[in-house]
Amino acid sequence: MKRKKTIFFLVGLITSLCVYLYLGAPLIKADEMTQSTTEMSATIKSSETSMSKENDTTIDFEQSMKEPIQPRMENIEAYELTANGTGIVAKNIAKTMTDIQGYNGDIAAIKQMILKETGAKAYGLSGGSVVDVTDSIQVSDLKGLETVSSNDLQEFHLTLTVPATQSGTGSALSSDVIVYIGNVAKVSNWSQLDAALMSNTVTIVDVQSSMTNTATGRADRNLSDNRPNYVLLGNGYSLDFIGYSYRWGTNTSIVHKAVVDNVDLYGGHYYGPVTMWDRNAYGSSITYRNVNYTGSQLTASFQAVLRFEGKNVIKSKATQYTSYNGTVRNMADTNQSGLESHTLVFASNTDTTIEAENGDGVILGSWYSDWDTV
Repeated sequence: MKRKKTIFFLVGLITSLCVYLYLGAPLIKADEMTQSTTEMSATIKSSETSMSKENDTTIDFEQSMKEPIQPRMENIEAYELTANGTGIVAKNIAKTMTDIQGYNGDIAAIKQMILKETGAKAYGLSGGSVVDVTDSIQVSDLKGLETVSSNDLQEFHLTLTVPATQSGTGSALSSDVIVYIGNVAKVSNWSQLDAALMSNTVTIVDVQSSMTNTATGRADRNLSDNRPNYVLLGNGYSLDFIGYSYRWGTNTSIVHKAVVDNVDLYGGHYYGPVTMWDRNAYGSSITYRNVNYTGSQLTASFQAVLRFEGKNVIKSKATQYTSYNGTVRNMADTNQSGLESHTLVFASNTDTTIEAENGDGVILGSWYSDWDTV
């Protein structure tokens, strides 16, 4: 009897153990699966977070690629700021006579407009560090701008200053800015730019965005003899003329003048984007103010005076150039000099670099230069 009880006890114990193992094993596996699922879930979430970050980066990149190309101020900054980073930086602006007359002679209001629209910034010193002293900029005498009564092309050269007591440099900060007065055309695409340059009434072409010629061929754009003098005011934007050259035709009895101001230029025509062409009246000229140019010759204006002011960087390429948007372009006219003219003038303190990849940097007095008495 005792043996049977022992056997029954052992059988019961074994049975209980089997039941425990049978039921316990799934519980252990369930725990392992739960832990594994948790880890997988965490991994997925981590992966999703990582993908989200990558997607965010992609979106940011795409958005940055879609952002409009902003105007450049490097040349003006390089020219106006001292080695220690102090000075006043401002761009030239365009206005019509009507714009100015709308202020009814309010000198203070005109000065505020100038400070705002030129984007004037001033940098002084404090404790040995460069600090923003823009709020201390003053506009000098307006030199008659407030009473302008003609819309003919005019330049008002004004002075911006920061008093020595505010600059922290021991002396006053000073810089000149130009307010152009004339018939202004604000252009935002190539069609508008082309029309403004070809116009017989527009005297200031006021560029509002970077743009590229929609035509890819080489073409001479012939301006009328009646086309008045003009300013191409780039506002720091980039313009790729590709194969276009805007020229006045040969006429030795009319003086023509053009100003190219604060622009990043590109072109493949050896007469350049802006040119006087072959023969002109004595005194015809092109003035370059804070201009970058990359391409074939900057200009071939054989009987004209070329004048450089501010900081200019001219790069004549041999066979191709890379445009502002990264496009590599083959040039129609290759292996040219930096420029050609009758007379070359560098204004006081100008910083102008002229490089030629496979040609002379400067050619003066060649071809039509001695055709007429100029």
